[in-house]
Amino acid sequence: MSEILENKRSFVVDVFLKVLCILVFSAQSAFLDQFIMHFDDSVEKFKKGYVWIMVDGLITVVWILAFIFARLTRENAELPHRQRDLIHEFPYAYVSWLMYAAVLVGKLTSIYTQQTSESHIVFNPHMLKITVSLTAAIFILLSYCHEKDIKHTEYREQMRKIGNTVGIAILDTVDLLDLMYTSNTDDDPISHTLQTAVLAFASICLILPVVPLFTLRVIAGKQVTVKRRKSQSQIDKANPWKRVYLVKFVLYVLLIDIPFFAIRFHLWLEKGLSLSVFFTKNILMFLKAFLDILTSCPTWTRDLKRKSDRPLLELGVVVTLNR
Repeated sequence: MSEILENKRSFVVDVFLKVLCILVFSAQSAFLDQFIMHFDDSVEKFKKGYVWIMVDGLITVVWILAFIFARLTRENAELPHRQRDLIHEFPYAYVSWLMYAAVLVGKLTSIYTQQTSESHIVFNPHMLKITVSLTAAIFILLSYCHEKDIKHTEYREQMRKIGNTVGIAILDTVDLLDLMYTSNTDDDPISHTLQTAVLAFASICLILPVVPLFTLRVIAGKQVTVKRRKSQSQIDKANPWKRVYLVKFVLYVLLIDIPFFAIRFHLWLEKGLSLSVFFTKNILMFLKAFLDILTSCPTWTRDLKRKSDRPLLELGVVVTLNR
């Protein structure tokens, strides 16, 4: 009886999260589409707006189908299969996010390259900042929607960690975009080179989650074969899931925190703009990276030594057997 109630509760929560994810995505997309159309002075602004609406509708359909397909195949999904054709890859989070992020980058590029001084009760920088920040909520919801589709504790734990890290990084990106948008005035404009740099690294931040998600999917797929060949103790000792954390951490420090720190420091020195708490976040990530390297060096050195000694050990075993 308790198992039946737990399954019903899990089903209701799963459906609620997926419906909420679709609703938040739809609300954000609708506002951004209207924002683009409102400040577009060209003759074809309605045509461009309808194109964005059609693309958003396509992504919504793809996400719904991916959620349904993942739910239908959940019963046998102890770990992702090793097949990597379109049908098997369709329900995984990195495919859904790649489509969404590519469209979002196009919208944000269109919005933040327009310089307007018009004040509107709805279409203003504050509402734009709040709407773009919903991207973090969408990713976290997407990660929680997919992490329940795989019955593997480590896989689900890594999905949660990726969701938390990416969510904070997206908020960092939104803060920097808003800083550029609100401080770029006619009297004191920001250089085109700096605007391009901000938009480039913001685009990287939005697309970058695909890499750790795909890495997680590849490692999980390999675990299906490894699990058959090795015992559970050997799998735990190897712990390939740490590679997901390593890939995620290195990418975000090198491509997000270091560039964002440099841009904020430059804006503070050149334009006297106030520094946000994300400036402190970038510094903390540097310190965390430095401390992780210091603490991990002995482990890496020991692992490399074991790998270098292994051929000699195998050679000694062969010689002994020949004797």
